[in-house]
Amino acid sequence: MVAQKRQASHSLCSGGFSTFSKKTSHDIGLYAQSVGLVYQSLGETNKAEKWLLKGVKYDAKNWSLFLNFVSFYKLENKLGIAKKYALKLKNLLPHPRSINGRSIFLRRVRDLIKELE
Repeated sequence: MVAQKRQASHSLCSGGFSTFSKKTSHDIGLYAQSVGLVYQSLGETNKAEKWLLKGVKYDAKNWSLFLNFVSFYKLENKLGIAKKYALKLKNLLPHPRSINGRSIFLRRVRDLIKELE
Protein backbone atom coordinates (compact mmCIF):
# COMPACT_ATOMS: atom_id res chain seq x y z
CA MET A 1 0.00 0.00 0.00
CA VAL A 2 2.77 2.45 0.92
CA ALA A 3 4.69 1.50 -2.22
CA GLN A 4 1.60 2.23 -4.32
CA LYS A 5 1.24 5.70 -2.75
CA ARG A 6 4.91 6.46 -3.41
CA GLN A 7 4.57 5.33 -7.01
CA ALA A 8 1.43 7.43 -7.52
CA SER A 9 3.12 10.43 -5.93
CA HIS A 10 6.20 9.98 -8.14
CA SER A 11 4.11 9.72 -11.31
CA LEU A 12 2.20 12.88 -10.40
CA CYS A 13 5.41 14.82 -9.82
CA SER A 14 7.12 13.64 -12.95
CA GLY A 15 3.96 14.27 -14.99
CA GLY A 16 3.72 17.77 -13.59
CA PHE A 17 7.26 18.64 -14.60
CA SER A 18 6.92 17.23 -18.08
CA THR A 19 3.65 19.10 -18.52
CA PHE A 20 5.28 22.34 -17.36
CA SER A 21 8.14 21.89 -19.81
CA LYS A 22 5.61 21.79 -22.66
CA LYS A 23 4.08 25.14 -21.73
CA THR A 24 4.58 28.14 -23.97
CA SER A 25 6.33 31.30 -22.86
CA HIS A 26 2.86 32.89 -22.65
CA ASP A 27 1.80 30.27 -20.08
CA ILE A 28 5.02 30.59 -18.09
CA GLY A 29 4.64 34.38 -18.08
CA LEU A 30 1.15 34.07 -16.62
CA TYR A 31 2.34 31.56 -14.01
CA ALA A 32 5.20 33.85 -12.96
CA GLN A 33 2.85 36.81 -12.68
CA SER A 34 0.45 34.74 -10.59
CA VAL A 35 3.26 33.96 -8.16
CA GLY A 36 4.04 37.67 -8.04
CA LEU A 37 0.43 38.55 -7.26
CA VAL A 38 0.40 36.01 -4.44
CA TYR A 39 3.55 37.58 -2.96
CA GLN A 40 1.96 41.00 -3.33
CA SER A 41 -1.12 39.85 -1.41
CA LEU A 42 1.20 38.56 1.35
CA GLY A 43 2.91 41.95 1.56
CA GLU A 44 6.25 40.69 0.24
CA THR A 45 6.73 43.43 -2.33
CA ASN A 46 10.35 42.65 -3.27
CA LYS A 47 9.48 39.07 -4.18
CA ALA A 48 6.30 40.23 -5.88
CA GLU A 49 8.18 42.67 -8.09
CA LYS A 50 10.76 40.02 -8.99
CA TRP A 51 8.09 37.57 -10.14
CA LEU A 52 6.05 40.19 -11.97
CA LEU A 53 9.20 41.11 -13.91
CA LYS A 54 9.79 37.44 -14.77
CA GLY A 55 6.28 37.23 -16.19
CA VAL A 56 6.87 40.16 -18.54
CA LYS A 57 10.21 38.70 -19.67
CA TYR A 58 8.43 35.54 -20.81
CA ASP A 59 5.52 37.29 -22.49
CA ALA A 60 6.30 40.91 -23.35
CA LYS A 61 3.25 41.34 -25.60
CA ASN A 62 0.55 40.33 -23.13
CA TRP A 63 -1.27 43.48 -22.05
CA SER A 64 -2.72 41.85 -18.92
CA LEU A 65 0.79 41.35 -17.52
CA PHE A 66 1.48 45.06 -17.96
CA LEU A 67 -1.82 45.85 -16.25
CA ASN A 68 -0.59 43.90 -13.23
CA PHE A 69 2.59 45.99 -13.26
CA VAL A 70 0.70 49.27 -13.45
CA SER A 71 -1.57 48.23 -10.58
CA PHE A 72 1.37 46.98 -8.50
CA TYR A 73 3.40 50.18 -8.84
CA LYS A 74 0.36 52.38 -8.29
CA LEU A 75 -0.41 50.53 -5.05
CA GLU A 76 3.25 50.91 -4.03
CA ASN A 77 2.95 54.65 -4.76
CA LYS A 78 5.71 54.47 -7.39
CA LEU A 79 3.77 56.56 -9.88
CA GLY A 80 6.69 57.27 -12.22
CA ILE A 81 7.25 53.57 -12.83
CA ALA A 82 3.48 52.97 -13.03
CA LYS A 83 3.26 55.63 -15.75
CA LYS A 84 6.10 53.99 -17.71
CA TYR A 85 4.26 50.67 -17.77
CA ALA A 86 0.93 52.41 -18.42
CA LEU A 87 2.33 53.77 -21.69
CA LYS A 88 3.42 50.27 -22.73
CA LEU A 89 0.04 48.92 -21.69
CA LYS A 90 -1.74 51.56 -23.78
CA ASN A 91 0.12 50.40 -26.90
CA LEU A 92 -0.77 46.74 -26.30
CA LEU A 93 -4.50 47.13 -25.68
CA PRO A 94 -6.98 46.16 -28.41
CA HIS A 95 -8.32 49.12 -30.37
CA PRO A 96 -11.38 50.65 -28.64
CA ARG A 97 -13.52 50.10 -31.73
CA SER A 98 -12.67 46.41 -32.04
CA ILE A 99 -15.01 43.85 -30.51
CA ASN A 100 -12.47 42.96 -27.82
CA GLY A 101 -11.68 46.60 -27.11
CA ARG A 102 -15.24 47.62 -26.25
CA SER A 103 -15.57 45.79 -22.95
CA ILE A 104 -16.37 47.64 -19.74
CA PHE A 105 -13.23 46.19 -18.19
CA LEU A 106 -11.01 47.64 -20.91
CA ARG A 107 -12.73 51.00 -20.54
CA ARG A 108 -11.70 50.95 -16.89
CA VAL A 109 -8.16 50.02 -17.87
CA ARG A 110 -8.07 53.00 -20.25
CA ASP A 111 -9.35 55.24 -17.44
CA LEU A 112 -6.50 54.01 -15.24
CA ILE A 113 -4.00 54.84 -17.97
CA LYS A 114 -5.48 58.35 -18.41
CA GLU A 115 -5.27 58.88 -14.66
CA LEU A 116 -1.51 58.17 -14.73
CA GLU A 117 -0.73 60.21 -17.86
